[in-house]
Formats: sequence, C-alpha cells, structure tokens
Amino acid sequence: MKVNFQAPAGAQRVLFALFAVSGFCGLIYESIWAYYLKLFVGHAAYAQTVVLVVFIGGMAIGAWAAGRMAARTPNPLLAYAIVEAIVGLFALAFQWIFSTTTDWAYASLLPALCSADGICAPQWALAGLLILPQSILLGTTFPLMSAGILRAFPQAPGRTLSMLYFTNSLGAVFGVLASTFVLIPAFGLPGTTRAAGLMNLALAAVVAAIAMGTENARRTHGAMATPAGAEPADGLRAATRIPARTLGAPHTMVSGASPASADTLTWHTLRRSASGCFSTDITSPTTTRSNAGAAASTPSISMPPKVRRSASCRVASGVSTKVRNQFSENFIAPRPA
Repeated sequence: MKVNFQAPAGAQRVLFALFAVSGFCGLIYESIWAYYLKLFVGHAAYAQTVVLVVFIGGMAIGAWAAGRMAARTPNPLLAYAIVEAIVGLFALAFQWIFSTTTDWAYASLLPALCSADGICAPQWALAGLLILPQSILLGTTFPLMSAGILRAFPQAPGRTLSMLYFTNSLGAVFGVLASTFVLIPAFGLPGTTRAAGLMNLALAAVVAAIAMGTENARRTHGAMATPAGAEPADGLRAATRIPARTLGAPHTMVSGASPASADTLTWHTLRRSASGCFSTDITSPTTTRSNAGAAASTPSISMPPKVRRSASCRVASGVSTKVRNQFSENFIAPRPA
C-alpha cells in the first residue's frame, strides 16, 4: 500500500512567500497599465475604466479556465511557474508592444474608424486587448497554486487556502504602494514594468524548482511505498468492482437487475463518495467461491488489513464517515453469510 506523500513544511512557507510576490507584481501591472492606457485613450478616468473591466474580467476568465483544468493537470505547481514566466515575458516586452500598437493605431486605425467627436469604440477595444492576455494569465495563478499546494500539503486545506489568499492580497497592497510612490518615480513606466517582469521570471524559476523537486520526491516515495509486483496507484482507484450487498441496501443503486448483476457496484461510485478520505490506496478485493456450487455460493472478500482516514477528509466528514464505517464493517470484518 502507498501512504500519502507529504512535502517538507519549509517548502510550503516558501510558496506562501512567493505567492505574495505574485500579488505584488500583479497589482504593479494593474497600476502601470492605467498610466499607459491613459496616454492612449486620452483620459485617466477612461483608462481606469478599461483597466478595471479588463483586469477583473480577464482574471475571472482565467480562474474559470484553470479551475476546470487544474484537476487534470499532472503538476499544477509547474503549470503555475510556466504561467508566471509568460507573464514576466509579456512585461519585459510590454513597452515595445504598446509603442508599436499605438503607433499603428494613430497612423491607420483611428483615422479610418474614429471621429474627433465622441468615444472611439475601436480605440477602447484595442486598449483592452493590450492587457487582456496578461489579465487572463494572472487569473489562472490562484487555482493552479491552490491545486499544487494542496496536493503537496493535503493537511489543513482550509488554513492553506486562507493563507494563500492572505499572502497574495498582502503582496497586492504593497505592490500598489510601491509602484505609485517608489518605482514609477525612480524608474519610470518602462523600468517599473521590466522590474516586475524580472521578479515574475525569478518567481517562476523558484516555483519550477520546487515543483520538480516535489514531484521527484513523490515518485521516489511512491516507488518505495508500493510493494513489488503491485500496481502503482495515486489516490483511490476507479477500476475495480465490489459486491453491493456489503454496502447495505441503500447503497446498491441498482434496480430491476438480475441477482448476479445487482450484486455489484462500481468502485468508481465509492471513490467519488470518499475521494481523499483514506490515507492508503485500496486495492481490488478478491473473491472466492465455496465448493457447494457456483449458483449457491457466497463470495468471501479479502481486503487490506487497515484503512485510515486522511486529514483532508474532515471537510467532507458526513459522507466520508458513513462510507468508511460501512467499508470497515463489511470488508475489514465481514459478517458471516
């Protein structure tokens, strides 16, 4: 059997600090973009409106997309590092992108589509497109970091998520203050953007190193904890089937079937009910029949001797406790037929 892997606690504290740096850089970008777009759309209020709508909307899109993909991502921390690196590259190139795009707009787009009176919608749309890709990428950071750190540190998920939110928000506060009162006066808009981009690249490098080190340690731990000849597993498997009568009548979820087919329940159903609630992998049960005849025989079930709940199961204790009690009662000490 394979015991859940727990990464070193020091790595968790480092990830919290790095996520604060991520929030620091993210709000530098938001404040910097407002200055840049003011030069393009011609008014600070218009620029603030565009930045707020695109920044919040883009982050929402990114969070939605990453939330759907995070569960299927093999290494969310590594994916997070890649996202941060791309954001950093965008920041390093933003001055050139802004200058090239706005020069083209002034020369070709605006004279053809806009007039001197009123608001020019193409101008606003182009201003939003300048910061939309980065905003979407920034929106993916929280789901990816959350998924990655919870996989590495499954204990106390509530505290972990609250610390991520706290550190990221705290870094954002200092990012706004630093960009407005320190960085922009000292380095200007291009210099401040490049400084934030370099911080993103450094952050990405450190997180990538932690992600690969944690993954290597997890594989080594799994190889040592899995017996020779056993199938390596990661979490509860959904490939086996167990007798439904052992879970009691309310759990069979089978109606109108023959006794043989109605006597089975997919292991996938139990896994979905108790995912994350056991600290060991549960292998497929073995069944044997007596010599009295196959038709009248009763399967006898052999299961691993011990099943322990993990701390992450506390968040779903109602369902998981019921499943575990039924499982322990019927599989670890099955009642005689």
